[in-house]
Amino acid sequence: MVQSVLLGANGAGRTTLLEALSGVIPAVSGSVDLNGTEWLKVGRSGRAKLGLAPVIIKRLIPMVRSLADAGVGVLLVEQFAALALSVGDRAYVMARGAIAYQGPCEPLVNNQARLKALYLGTPPPSVNS
Repeated sequence: MVQSVLLGANGAGRTTLLEALSGVIPAVSGSVDLNGTEWLKVGRSGRAKLGLAPVIIKRLIPMVRSLADAGVGVLLVEQFAALALSVGDRAYVMARGAIAYQGPCEPLVNNQARLKALYLGTPPPSVNS
């Protein structure tokens, strides 16, 4: 099972996306297909809102990885990019309310300048700078 991570700086749209997915707020546009079901049209309400300290997150990461390894689909939404990318297979980076990157985690782990630019929604630094 692929474990995905959703990254983005404060204000990028992570919480808004989760609120739309959970039915807390209406989705303005877009679609989410989950095994042939249009998720945004499914009437879901409520959400768990839990802010966890980084030390607690570090303790939970091995459990999240073991769930994914056991075949449970996991979407880890986290603002600590390096930590999330260390356990994910696939990454989605949000910037200014849109997906700025979708693909494997490895290229972002290996290129911190690119990750930072995507995460902050700024142009990547030039090779000569």
